Amino acid sequence: MRAVRSDAFLTRADDPEVGFVYDLEPASRRMIVSFAAVRGPNQAVRPFSFLAMLADVEVNAAFLRDFRQNAEEVVMIGGSTGAYAAILFGSLVGCEVHAFSPQTFIDPELRREHEDRRFPNEIAALLPHMDMRYADLRPIVERSETPVQVYYAASHPLDKLHAERVGDLGNVTLHPFEWDSHLLLRELRDRGWLEPFLERLATQSP
Repeated sequence: MRAVRSDAFLTRADDPEVGFVYDLEPASRRMIVSFAAVRGPNQAVRPFSFLAMLADVEVNAAFLRDFRQNAEEVVMIGGSTGAYAAILFGSLVGCEVHAFSPQTFIDPELRREHEDRRFPNEIAALLPHMDMRYADLRPIVERSETPVQVYYAASHPLDKLHAERVGDLGNVTLHPFEWDSHLLLRELRDRGWLEPFLERLATQSP
């Protein structure tokens, strides 16, 4: 797994070892690590980031622990499957997490139980290579003291399910929005909410 600067990411989209994107200037106090989500077949960025990060969780967690020494504070952020990775690695490494419309499990039995049939090809490709101890985030978050902020569409049944199944944990704060689509980040961008949020996130806790 490799990290690349954001200005190089699109030219490296075909590299299956690219796991995450970063921006870090010498004077930075806070580093934001953003995990990309699985994308559809007609979108430009392929889902390698999610797959690459979860294929070898312990190695990538060790990489991130070392990488975080580049800044005083590290924040992990992501949407959808990228939010899964942000919660997982934030909990393992001990970094503040902001997760938008996250999946909180990819375990096949839980997916069948809750009739979550999204991303079937991507999940099927990942599972043979994944340590199943990390296929359900609830016990991982429960063992961690990492603050996890979860933003989700309250009228989207699956997003509501995934978010609220970890909402009773003491280190998790839920932020429901009146919206009915999984594409919450796009809606928050269009509402004008997202840009000032990210600006605050870069300098202080929102």
